[in-house]
Amino acid sequence: MSDLLKVQLTLSVAYRPNGLTAENLKSFLEAGIRNAIGNGLLTADTVAEVETYNMAVEVIQTVVPATGTCQSCGTPLLEGYCQDITCAYSDWPQSIPVADLMTLPAAELTQRYGVTRRLRIEAKVWDDSRVNEAGFDAALWFAQADSSDIESLQEIGWSGDYASDAVAEYYDGRHPEVTEVFNYIRAVRNTRAQTGFECSVDEDSAKAWLKVHRPGVRAILLCTANEVSLVEAQEPEIAGMWDWLDGEGNACAGSFATREEAALNAVAVLKLSEQ
Repeated sequence: MSDLLKVQLTLSVAYRPNGLTAENLKSFLEAGIRNAIGNGLLTADTVAEVETYNMAVEVIQTVVPATGTCQSCGTPLLEGYCQDITCAYSDWPQSIPVADLMTLPAAELTQRYGVTRRLRIEAKVWDDSRVNEAGFDAALWFAQADSSDIESLQEIGWSGDYASDAVAEYYDGRHPEVTEVFNYIRAVRNTRAQTGFECSVDEDSAKAWLKVHRPGVRAILLCTANEVSLVEAQEPEIAGMWDWLDGEGNACAGSFATREEAALNAVAVLKLSEQ
């Protein structure tokens, strides 16, 4: 047997995210390289053989302003937007100067800077006695939520259970009107007027937001709605990767690094859409 020769490749990729998360881009890069390796990239149709290979993909720099805080009010940013819902930058990116943001209409901001106002996710919360009710934009919750939490929200029909309660509770202390609802509930606790609450999230606006900002999670929801299973690969050599399988026996041609990427492929191949 001939001696082994080790060769190392260093690859750095700088992405402009355009709404995708760092985890999305990391998984896309890893899956693309694995697919290329599976197609013979490492030997280029020569007599050389690969004994072993190791690969690790990691995010080394996130795309946020150096301070990570809003240039107007100093609040920490989430997905590039201010988390203070009373701040104008909760709906617009930090690339717009403060003076223009405060004086120019939305159409002119879009034309001048090539950006649009952040999509809203309409939601509302009310106490069971209907004394207090508040409407709010739930986009910040969706930006930081685990995909499993959003899946649970779809499972309950977007309202009336613990999964939707968590959305409203996230804004207690963050949104003035939502906080008023919870203040009332706390005030009447252990009295004859004691009451609970319910929260409802608008399905259409939530899915429209996910399509732009978290396409992988939207793809998972589409797979669930269309009875497409996302399962971990069983073969030892691709353990930890993901496959998809629909109810008619159709399956993916290759495995994927993440569940979201497998879902995105299923949506593309099966042409899945909202039912």
